Amino acid sequence: MPGSIPLTRSLILSSPNIERYITDILLENVAVSLEKAVVDVVEAQATKVETAASGVIADSDIEAAFSKLLTANVKSRDCIAIVSPTMYAKLRQTPFLSNVAGVALAEGMRFADTQWLLDEMPLHVSTMVADDTILMGDFSFVTIANWVGSSVDYDDTTYRSSLGVCIRNYHYLDVVQTHPEAVVQLSIKA
Repeated sequence: MPGSIPLTRSLILSSPNIERYITDILLENVAVSLEKAVVDVVEAQATKVETAASGVIADSDIEAAFSKLLTANVKSRDCIAIVSPTMYAKLRQTPFLSNVAGVALAEGMRFADTQWLLDEMPLHVSTMVADDTILMGDFSFVTIANWVGSSVDYDDTTYRSSLGVCIRNYHYLDVVQTHPEAVVQLSIKA
């Protein structure tokens, strides 16, 4: 996951903190790329489940997907759920348990900074997850192999004629899911 940004000498002289700012941006992009790589691998290998009815999601659909995880010997206390912002909005608007207490499929942020899916599984929102899906399971089975580590290179040779510098970031890694049954992808049926 490489990235590079060339800087002119006049920019470096006029903005003394620009190199640190650019380095932070490159590292942030590496983090986003890593999250995307992890989600792509997990989505590709996850057990696929669809909702019972088209266009809607119910608590029974989530419980059925959760049951698949437990059947695969995944510990419930180790599970989390990841949804897209679109799916999060749907979950916040969908009541469950006859809505006797005004509860929705996604609750939280009242007493702490955590959110919950069906009041039993921690819920996280990510723009990397496909819309109309819930990724749920134990993500500790995702292995990230990092061969060299992240290295930042300040190249003052390539743009020497224009008195410029190029900041590059190199990162050599791979992502593998060692227990594919540990994650279920619940999709809303079309």
